[in-house]
Amino acid sequence: MCRKSCCKYCCAFFPPILVALQLGGWRDQPELVREVGKTYFAKTDNYEAFTLTDRHRDEFFRDGATLLKGVLKPEVVKKLHEYVAPIDYFDPRNIGNLWMMSDEILDFYLFGPLGDIARQVFQSPQAVTAHLAPSAQLQRDFISRRHLNSTNGWHIDRTECQMGDQPSKYLSTALARLAVPLIVEGGVRGTQIINQSKYAAAMSEGTREEYLAGKSMYRKEGRFEQWMLWDPDTAVPVLPGVKLDEEMIIEHWMEPGDIVLFNTCLWHCSPPWVGPEQELGLQPTYAPSNHIAHDPPTYTDMMASWCLYDEFAGKPIGEVNSSCYPYAYPEDKRPKVGSTLTLKRRPQRDVNGKPVRNLQLDPWLSLEVHVLCHCASGCPGDLQPPGVT
Repeated sequence: MCRKSCCKYCCAFFPPILVALQLGGWRDQPELVREVGKTYFAKTDNYEAFTLTDRHRDEFFRDGATLLKGVLKPEVVKKLHEYVAPIDYFDPRNIGNLWMMSDEILDFYLFGPLGDIARQVFQSPQAVTAHLAPSAQLQRDFISRRHLNSTNGWHIDRTECQMGDQPSKYLSTALARLAVPLIVEGGVRGTQIINQSKYAAAMSEGTREEYLAGKSMYRKEGRFEQWMLWDPDTAVPVLPGVKLDEEMIIEHWMEPGDIVLFNTCLWHCSPPWVGPEQELGLQPTYAPSNHIAHDPPTYTDMMASWCLYDEFAGKPIGEVNSSCYPYAYPEDKRPKVGSTLTLKRRPQRDVNGKPVRNLQLDPWLSLEVHVLCHCASGCPGDLQPPGVT
């Protein structure tokens, strides 16, 4: 039934949606200008250096994730929470790459300890980037915001995981996230992540060899999320040829100031909400100097939040001087205090003379995304998504 339903949706909706979008065209977005180093979050005495241990490296490169305890001071976390909480989540400009809209967030990413942590990861002996000169450039960020009993389903992040199904060591294309929950007090359950070594062990020998060599293609199953007709509470990803179970899930209990470092190419999802307060987090990603700049798939950046860098598309980001990938490390390449960054986002999709709105506010666009992605990837094998009859 699943394949028939998919075909039915495609036949009914895909042609008119495609025509409407092609006729709609694109709308340029205005320039954004950020001033560097003038906010509370640029003060270096707000932070302490954090040194990765051998245990951190072993866990990250073996299992795909590691918990970094006490990276941020509680007062910094509180200030971040106070700043982020009022931001309008339903404003399309705030969906992704918030640093392009905010001097405060940009300063935190450039002057805080995260860039140096990323640099240490890139220089780890297990990484394919170990031979590079020490550096870390900001690649992307977004706000995570959860409340009530909300969760999302299992997925990988195609904006960071850019060359297929890859283990942690391939840091130029399997970018690592530094997940920063903004916990003012108490604690929170961290992102659930499928253990990398157990994931590889569950594969056939041939598939495992290809995976460990960094040559596996993306799995066609895509995303196990509600908008893909899956129950978001599906226990583990359902992958043909790979038997996964809940014992393979990594989940950390996180307290104020803790950060989780993980491979964005691993299947992951948000854990069940523990409440009672709304859970906020920042989700930045840094890239090494040999990372190749290219646009993400359109469906992953529907709100056109990505930085426009046509003049150096396809080139290593360390070879060009672009505001789209500002240096957090080393300090001598970081934007100077008082300097400005001039940025522009990708053209925004324009339908009927109006820029598209947030997916959560536009059911037509939500339907478009569902149909395009669901029909492009196909249903997962011959399986029926839970809850669909």
